[in-house]
Amino acid sequence: MSWDFVFGRLLTLLLVGHVGLILWNLRVVVRPRARTLDPVPSVSILVPARNEEADIGDCLRSLLGQTHPDVEIIVLDDRSTDRTAPIVRAVGGDRVRLIEGSELPEGWTGKNWACHQLAQEASGQVLCFVDADTQLAPDAVSSVVSTLVDYQVGLVAVLLRNDTEGVAEAALLPMVNHAVLGLFPTSLIHRSGNPDLAIGFGPFLTVSRAAYDAAGGHAAHPGHVVDAMRLARSIKAAGHEIRLVNGTD
Repeated sequence: MSWDFVFGRLLTLLLVGHVGLILWNLRVVVRPRARTLDPVPSVSILVPARNEEADIGDCLRSLLGQTHPDVEIIVLDDRSTDRTAPIVRAVGGDRVRLIEGSELPEGWTGKNWACHQLAQEASGQVLCFVDADTQLAPDAVSSVVSTLVDYQVGLVAVLLRNDTEGVAEAALLPMVNHAVLGLFPTSLIHRSGNPDLAIGFGPFLTVSRAAYDAAGGHAAHPGHVVDAMRLARSIKAAGHEIRLVNGTD
């Protein structure tokens, strides 16, 4: 038996196993569906924005079009030097609250500090952190909040579709979703209490207020660079389950 034959068989087995894992994970990572909730949880949509004049308008228009019946939208202008704030005022009017970010304290990363300030201003039972370059379908918030309630979890992480510009983005950005679905059983994220088996994505992250506070929020690890992942681990460590859903459509 030649080494070429052995290597070929091994490569085939690895490929089949890899594809099989992706197909299994696609069964586990379901697409969220909105349903009528009673009572309806109040939701705070929180947007940190620093020099986002190119994207913040489209982001806000998608947020203003959300079908969830009880929503407040808060944007934090993180000391922008461009037209971010005027665009927020023009697009959001009296339906969006714009707050000014304060100076970054020592030991904090900018994103953590911005999200921490937003959470302090929020009144909702559910917090949705949304990046300023993210656009959501009209039922996105309702769908994810329904998932939070139906599965009684503390956090919902969402795989998103990446709109790419240029060859480099087209090659690199889809690797995130592929890595999540093709490298380990995602059912462990749902079933295991190990905080290391947690996941979160910064562009659209939804947490219950109770879980956020129990985990210490963004203040628990203020200097961590990957804020969404760290928050997900903290929430699981605080005893709350998390859920990963497929929001690519």
